[in-house]
Amino acid sequence: MASCGVATPKHYRLATASAGRTPDLVTVAHPAPSFSSRFRAANGNGGPFLALAYLLFCAYAVSSGMSLLSVVTASLAVGIFQLFPGVLIWRLVRPQRGWLFEDLAFGFACGFALSVVIQCIAGLLGSRLLSVLLPLLVAAAILAVPRTRARVRSARREPVPAWLGAVIAVSTASAVPSVIGYFRQNLLSWSGYRAPHVDQYFQLAMSKQLQLRGPVNWPLLDNEGLYYHWFTHAWIAHVAQTSTASADEVLLRFAPIVAPFLVVLSVASLCLRLTGKALVAALGVTLTMMGGAASVWFGFASAPLNPESPTLAISVPALLAMVAVMAMRWRGEDIRLPLVLLGVFAFVAAGTKGSTTPLIIAGCALTLVAMLLWRREMAKVVAIDLAVVVAALLISMIVVFHGSSNGLVLDPAAALKSSWPSSSTRSTDIWVLLIGAVTMLFTGLSCAAFGFVALHRDSKESGRRDPVLWMLLGATIAGAAAPLVFVQPGSSQFYFRLSAIPLAATASAIGLVALWEERDARLLRLLWLAAGFGLLAWWLPKQVVPAGKLSGVQMLTVLAIGGLLLAVVPLMAAVVRAGHTAVAATIAMAVLVTGVASAVHNRTSDLPEPGPVRQETYGAIGAGQFQAARYLGKHADPDAMVMTNRHCRQLRGKVCDSRYFMVSAISGRRMLVEGWGYSPTIAAKYPKGRESITAPFGDQALLRLNDGFIARPTADAAKALWDKGVRWIYIDKSRPFAQTLAPYATPQFNNDQAQVWKLNSPRT
Repeated sequence: MASCGVATPKHYRLATASAGRTPDLVTVAHPAPSFSSRFRAANGNGGPFLALAYLLFCAYAVSSGMSLLSVVTASLAVGIFQLFPGVLIWRLVRPQRGWLFEDLAFGFACGFALSVVIQCIAGLLGSRLLSVLLPLLVAAAILAVPRTRARVRSARREPVPAWLGAVIAVSTASAVPSVIGYFRQNLLSWSGYRAPHVDQYFQLAMSKQLQLRGPVNWPLLDNEGLYYHWFTHAWIAHVAQTSTASADEVLLRFAPIVAPFLVVLSVASLCLRLTGKALVAALGVTLTMMGGAASVWFGFASAPLNPESPTLAISVPALLAMVAVMAMRWRGEDIRLPLVLLGVFAFVAAGTKGSTTPLIIAGCALTLVAMLLWRREMAKVVAIDLAVVVAALLISMIVVFHGSSNGLVLDPAAALKSSWPSSSTRSTDIWVLLIGAVTMLFTGLSCAAFGFVALHRDSKESGRRDPVLWMLLGATIAGAAAPLVFVQPGSSQFYFRLSAIPLAATASAIGLVALWEERDARLLRLLWLAAGFGLLAWWLPKQVVPAGKLSGVQMLTVLAIGGLLLAVVPLMAAVVRAGHTAVAATIAMAVLVTGVASAVHNRTSDLPEPGPVRQETYGAIGAGQFQAARYLGKHADPDAMVMTNRHCRQLRGKVCDSRYFMVSAISGRRMLVEGWGYSPTIAAKYPKGRESITAPFGDQALLRLNDGFIARPTADAAKALWDKGVRWIYIDKSRPFAQTLAPYATPQFNNDQAQVWKLNSPRT
C-alpha cells in the first residue's frame, strides 16, 4: 500500500515553530495529514482547462440571449466583489498548505456569505453603492493589517496533476444538456407566447425583492413574511447590483453556467482536503456528476445541480466547506476559528438550501455513536461540533425561516405514494408502497456504495475508525431516508437526497481508492466482471419493459431483472471465497455502474425542442403581457405596490394553479395579490402533494376587492385599495376587466394583451 505520508501533531507543532510562527492548539491528538510528499512529481494546477470550459459556457449564454457585456461584468463582479474577499478570508483561516481549487471553492463559500450580508444591508437601504464598496472594504481591511496580510500571503498552494484540472473541466460537460434545455424553455424575451418553467418567475420575484427592498416581505402577497431559504436570491441580487447584468440575466443565464463549476470545484476541494490524493478528487467529481444512484431502469440518474432550482448547486460550496472544517478540526490541523467557521457555514448552507444542514446533523449524530464504539477520545470533539451545527440550524429557523418549515411534514404514507413504483403504477397498495420504500432507500444509499465497503477496514483513515467517513455516510443515510418519511409541496423532500450526492460521492471515492491501494489480481477481475453485469442490469430491463407508466407486473419484472443481474457477481465472489470485503466491493461496483450508464444515456439523448405555444397553453405568457410588466419595472417606484387580476397559470378550469408570478418577477414590484402558490401560509396549511398549488386563497375578501375593482371599479374600492398601499394596476386582458378605470386611475400603457394604470389618490 502506498504511503499516505502522515505526521503526528507533535511533528506538526515543531514544524510550525521552526517557521517562526506560534502554533495553534489542536483539539484532538489525531494524526494530521502531511501534504509534502503527495504531489512531488506534479506540475501545474489545471486552471487553463477550467478557464476554457468556463469560456465555452459563457459563449453559449451569449448565443442564448445574454449580452456579452453582461456576461463579462457578471463574471468580474463575482471575481472582484465575492471571490476576492472570500479567498482572502479562506486563506486567512485555512492551514498553510492547500490548493487553488480549494481557495476558489471555499473562498466562494466565504464570499457568498459576505455577499448575502452586504446585499441585505444594501437592499434595505436601497443603495447600490454599498453593494460595491462593502466587499472591497472587507478585502482592504484584511490586507491593511500586517498580521492578517502576512497570514494570507503565507498560505501556500500545492500543485496538482494537470490531468485533474482536465477531469474537473470535462465533468462540467455533464451539465450541458440540462443547461441547453433550460435555456430553450426560459427565454429573456420573445414574440408570441411562451411557457417558461413554472418556478423561474417565482425565483426571479424573490431575487428582485432582495435586490430592491431586502429580506422584509413576500413579494407576491401583501402582509406575508419572507420565510424561505432566500440566500441564493440575495447572491443573484448582489451580482446584478455590482454588474451591468439584470437579475433576469443572472438567474436565467449566468447562474446556470456558474453552478456546474461550483459543484465540481467544491467536491474536488473536499476530496483533496480529506485525502490529499488527486485520484480521489477525480473519482469524487466524476461520481458526483455522473454516478447518481443505482438505476435499473430509466430516470434515476441525477446530480446535485438543476438550473430549475438555483438554490441547489449554490448551496454545495458552503455544505462541503462545513465538512472540510470539521475534518480539519477532528484531525488537529492548523485552522483558525474552526467553531466560528463551522457555525457560519452551517447557517449559510441552511439559509441557501434547507435540505443541507440537517444532513450534517444526522452525519454528526452517527459519527458520535461510531466514535463511542471505536474511538472514545474523539467523542467529545464530535459532540461539540454537533452542538454547534444544531445551534446554527436553530438560529436559521428563527432568522431566515421565522419558524416556518416550508410545508415539510412528517407523513410516511404520503411520502411513499410519491415513490417510483407507486407513481408509475398509480397504485397505493401496501406491497407497492413497501417496494417503493426499499427502492428509494436502496437508490439513495447506493450513491455512497464504496464508502460503506470501506467500513470493513479497521483504520483511522478511510476506515471504520475514521470519523469523517462516518459523517459522510450518516449524511447519505439521512438523504436517502428523508423522502421515505417527509412530504413537502412539489415533492421537494427529494432535495434531501440530491443535496447528499456530493457527500456520498466523496465517501465512495475515498473507499474505492482505499480498496484500489490494497488490491490483488483476483479482486480486480471480480470488479471488472461486476462492472459488466452492472451495465447489463441497467440495459436489459429497459429492453424488456418500455418507458412509460407501468403495470404492477411490469414494475416487478423491471426490479426482478435488475436485482437478479446485480446479485450474480457477489454470489460468484462468495463462491470463490473472495472475502467479505470483495463481496461488498463487487456489489458496490455493479450498483455504481448502473447509475453511470443511466447518466451517460440521459446526458447524450436528444433534447426535445419546445413545441408551439398558444394562448390557451398551460402556463403560457404572451409577449404583450411581458412587455407591460417590463414597463412597470421601468416606471413604478421600487417600493410601489401593484395589483393584478391574474392569479392562475391556466386560463380555463375550476381549479386554479396559483403559481402565476410573472408580473412581480418582470417588474420587480411587490404585489397586493398575484400567485399565492408556495407562500409560507399556504404551504404550511396544505403540505401534501399538489394541495398548496391548487388551494384557495386564504383571504377571499381581499381577492374580491382586488378582482372586483378591475372588473367593476367603484370609488369605495379605489379608496380601500389606496389605503392598502396600491399605486399601480396591471390588467391581464385574458381575465375580466372593465373598459376603463377612469376616473379612479390614469392609463399608462396598453397593448392587445395587457394594460397598466396608475391609481389616483382618492383625495384628488
